[in-house]
Amino acid sequence: MALTTSPRRVALIASAAAAVLAVTAAPAAAHYTYAYQGDDLGSISSSHLQATACDQENDNRAVYVQVITSSGSRDTVWDYYGGGCTTGNLISPAVNFRVCEQIANAADACTSWRDA
Repeated sequence: MALTTSPRRVALIASAAAAVLAVTAAPAAAHYTYAYQGDDLGSISSSHLQATACDQENDNRAVYVQVITSSGSRDTVWDYYGGGCTTGNLISPAVNFRVCEQIANAADACTSWRDA
């Protein structure tokens, strides 16, 4: 006995399968947001609750990440030593951030503010 399926039934099954996939699809992949100031790096975690400053230049200049959180507060995470990173926990999720390199007797070199 041959099994036949009408075009309408195929369309109905395809629609149902698409609906199930849409409902059960995995959430979008989490991501870290990065910014570079020269070779120095700052990042915000995928949860937006951690900021990391990485002083990747052995130039005796500290690096820091300034963060504006969803509560409106401003937090700063410092890394003073070339070749390493420092991660700090944020009380509220990060909304915007920038990476700066501290320069003695001059304005610090900073990236523009960007979305976290």
